[in-house]
Amino acid sequence: MTQPPLVAFVPARGGSKGIPRKNLSLVRGQPLIDFTLRAALETGLFQQVIVSTDDSEIARQSSSFGCSIHSRPTELATDSSLVVDAVLHAADQMNLPQDAILVILQPTSPLRNAKHIHEAVALYQSAAGSPVVSVVRCEHHPYKTMSVVNGRLAPALEHRYLEASRQDLPTMYRANGAIYIASLQQIQDSHSLISKDSIAYEMSSSDSLDVDTEHDLVAVEEVLTQRSASQTSL
Repeated sequence: MTQPPLVAFVPARGGSKGIPRKNLSLVRGQPLIDFTLRAALETGLFQQVIVSTDDSEIARQSSSFGCSIHSRPTELATDSSLVVDAVLHAADQMNLPQDAILVILQPTSPLRNAKHIHEAVALYQSAAGSPVVSVVRCEHHPYKTMSVVNGRLAPALEHRYLEASRQDLPTMYRANGAIYIASLQQIQDSHSLISKDSIAYEMSSSDSLDVDTEHDLVAVEEVLTQRSASQTSL
């Protein structure tokens, strides 16, 4: 039986509020998007790597890696646009089959590598096709969060959690934005990259660094420098 095609999808719009033209920001002398494109291609898993962008420079940079380009409409490339809408638009425009397995890799996760992608895809395949979402443990426990109502603190859940020890609270996770895997049909049906039956692929906090600010770029540089120094000393 013919296996459904495995397609990598990289959403990379040109605009960004936090860092102008973020996806082309240099990290150790390389455009940020290069880390994701290289990781996808190094896996050798994908029949196609699609980069969805509204930016001609990002398109040229991605084409130099041999990626397919989806020209994203302006209305799907705003600060409030959802990645899932870009995915569905590209799938329609590029005539992807309903059973295609899409692996969405956001370029703002440069420390997600080929090994992570391999492991996440293997998890998807072993789970009989349940969607997979990469996660990381929450840095700050959500049970301890509060809102401010008329100037007064109001617990998000129950007051007793606010001073509870972390050991007495359940481990909580958040999607880190690095990897989402689902069939095109699953994404169409749920209109979401995180459906109710998604399986967690856990990543470390350092590998989960997401670039949103200049501070994040510095943090990524520091991690890469430390890792390079460790490899050199071996």
